[in-house]
Amino acid sequence: MIEKLVAYFADNYNDLFDKMIECDHGEAGRLNPYHEEGSVWNHTKMVLDAVQDKNDLDVLVSALLHDIGKVYAREVKGDKVCFFGHAGISTFYAIDIVEDIKKNLSGFEWIDVAKILNMINIHDIFFINKTNLSAKDLASKLSGYGSDFVNKLIMLASADNRGRICKNRVDEIDFIEYSNEVLDRVLMSELIKEYGENDYKRNGNNVAIVMVGLPYSGKSTYIQGMSNSNDYAVISRDDIVMSLANGESYNNAWVKVDQQKVNRQLDINLRSAVNNNKNLIIDMTNLSAKSRRGKINMLSDDYAKHAWVFYVGMSELKRRMDIRKDKVINNDVILGMMKQYTIPMFDEFDSISFLYGDGSFQMVNNF
Repeated sequence: MIEKLVAYFADNYNDLFDKMIECDHGEAGRLNPYHEEGSVWNHTKMVLDAVQDKNDLDVLVSALLHDIGKVYAREVKGDKVCFFGHAGISTFYAIDIVEDIKKNLSGFEWIDVAKILNMINIHDIFFINKTNLSAKDLASKLSGYGSDFVNKLIMLASADNRGRICKNRVDEIDFIEYSNEVLDRVLMSELIKEYGENDYKRNGNNVAIVMVGLPYSGKSTYIQGMSNSNDYAVISRDDIVMSLANGESYNNAWVKVDQQKVNRQLDINLRSAVNNNKNLIIDMTNLSAKSRRGKINMLSDDYAKHAWVFYVGMSELKRRMDIRKDKVINNDVILGMMKQYTIPMFDEFDSISFLYGDGSFQMVNNF
């Protein structure tokens, strides 16, 4: 299946394929100590070969696409080559490709789009967090995604670690010990949840829905189409900008308004809604854990917290950008937002849902 998958990718995404071949981890003849194998494509081939279960198509597709964002994130800083935020970029650029593979590549009809995108986004989480997160804490972040997802993620991470030439890569025995403990804890949380012996999802008196997604991804439009939208206080930064715009267009207002004043009013609106025990929808991009934390920390313990993540492919996103003359955000800003994206975790939220669509959204995963 690897050969079939790679051939389809090379034939149908030849421009991206060529860019991955040309995108070197090093610079000016100097090897990158973390990727002495050279190009992004060399690394990708090695990761595919290192996947333990070659029949797990979700892992194979994730392995193929986990580093495509490096093509857009590559920066040379002094004598170092950096790929800051490449996982977030990979996630959004992979949407159209994964959907295409699912629809058009025979044998791949049952791949899980949201699961693959989420694995791509946090493919390095075991290595980033090993030095500062216990297995218990990492398991608490991932537990709601389930043991199947975590097991696949471990396979991808292991292949990513072994699929490189690097003098200081993570010791495989240490990785296995750490990842197995994480998986065991996730399995235990599933058993506890099944027998009803924990408060895995709190039944709060109030509901807070935190929208997560790029501009133009349809968050506000989705709210407008909700039959019960009037039951929620909608907290929107864009609405505050327009309230201070004095009749200006969004583009002009964004430049002219005092952004600190907008931030202060946002906090006032959110605190007022919480103090009045209102159900909430927080309608902003909320792409990073840091940006979400500031709002979540303002909620009382009475709130059940839910994340709704909007995955819109690049082709549809660009189409919407072209027709939205009232709100123009340039490509560099969008790319910077992609770099910040990290999937919501279960130490943040009681439930997490992923929505996909090019107009009318459907829940594709609900954890």
